[in-house]
Amino acid sequence: MITEKDLLIAGGRGPTVLISTIDGRHRKISSNLEAILKEQRYVSVLDGVDHSARMGARDLYFDAASGALYLSYVVRSEAGEDCFGLGILRAEILGDLWDSDFGIQWAPFWATEACVQNSNTHAAGGRMQKYREGLLVTIGDFNQHKTGNSSLLTGERTEFGKTFQIQETAPRRCFRGGSATRRVYS
Repeated sequence: MITEKDLLIAGGRGPTVLISTIDGRHRKISSNLEAILKEQRYVSVLDGVDHSARMGARDLYFDAASGALYLSYVVRSEAGEDCFGLGILRAEILGDLWDSDFGIQWAPFWATEACVQNSNTHAAGGRMQKYREGLLVTIGDFNQHKTGNSSLLTGERTEFGKTFQIQETAPRRCFRGGSATRRVYS
């Protein structure tokens, strides 16, 4: 929801549509999201089955107070081929959404430091919500407890299987992990 009258939807592979909840009119919004997602070169094969259709956009969150739009997505890590984590893109929403010249320019905002290979990205997490001066974001376990390296789910230095508070001007904060304790990780 952008407003009570306008619903913004981003498809898993990037097409973005604005829909009026009043009269049902709709239009495709131009953005660089499809190009960003295409650059990820999604591939994830488990037991001979390609799960890459599950990769892409995860959630949208609009902060009406700041005019910032956030999108979480499965992101390819620079650490290596076929190694993915969770990232967040940010865009400023300025102007009239229904103006035919309106578009969204996404820019990287945050990404996990660790990544997983051949994972089930259906369990990537990515849900976002405003919390105090930042965003809470869930980072899924990418099914590592069943299909991969479960050591990625334990310890203070990994983001997987936890909820973090992300702020522009502060280190990420583990809001909730395997226990309800709160710690600051830099």
